[in-house]
Amino acid sequence: GTWGAAQAGQVVTLTAPTDVVHLAATNCLRVRIGNNAVTGGAGVNQITNPATPGSYAIAIAGTFTDTGNITVNILTDDQVAVTATVDQSLTFTINDNAVGFGILSASAACFASPTPACSGSEIEAHTLVVGTNAPNGYTMTVQGATLTAGAFTITAIGGTNTTSSIGAEQFGLRMTVGGGGVGTVTAPYAAPGFAYAGTASAASQVASATGASANTTYSVRYIANIASNTEAGAYTTALTYVTTANF
Repeated sequence: GTWGAAQAGQVVTLTAPTDVVHLAATNCLRVRIGNNAVTGGAGVNQITNPATPGSYAIAIAGTFTDTGNITVNILTDDQVAVTATVDQSLTFTINDNAVGFGILSASAACFASPTPACSGSEIEAHTLVVGTNAPNGYTMTVQGATLTAGAFTITAIGGTNTTSSIGAEQFGLRMTVGGGGVGTVTAPYAAPGFAYAGTASAASQVASATGASANTTYSVRYIANIASNTEAGAYTTALTYVTTANF
């Protein structure tokens, strides 16, 4: 049969069916009220808490020869506001600030190394690591003159990715990317050849990310070629890498 349920004021009365004994002694009766009711249909109402804070007792009694109380405590405010702040962040590190070519030759390409000394094959001179929580990512640029010795210079490759040309003056760099994140190398520095479009007064973009990015590691490689008539001297340059977060 079906149980009866009635409500009058603060009292909810449940009436057991009379066709059979539905609740024997020592059995447990679970009552689901309001939105907690799921069997045979879903409840749409809830018991309303008292407006005044304090301890209240829900009394259970009836013709089943048992009684009980459920105590509930009503607080003025039972919610705890939890706050936290994540600051804007930008990670930018360079693992080696002094790299070089050593002695250049017109008969072979030279690649910069951390030593510094000339390497006959392309190697990683140093790495740059960049990461940010900026929603629009970041932009990395490089600025600085080409290799210079007083009034003499080794011609920079320029803004076109170019392969090594032994016996012709060339100074350039390229990058490869790895180690997580969404950063990418910007053309013309991303291809197998080399380029250098920066000057002492103008920067050239070398890498970027379009969104927030975990740390990305950029491997930087440098090439220097000279001609047979390249002027003797101690050639140097200072390249400045700048990474700007795009918040």
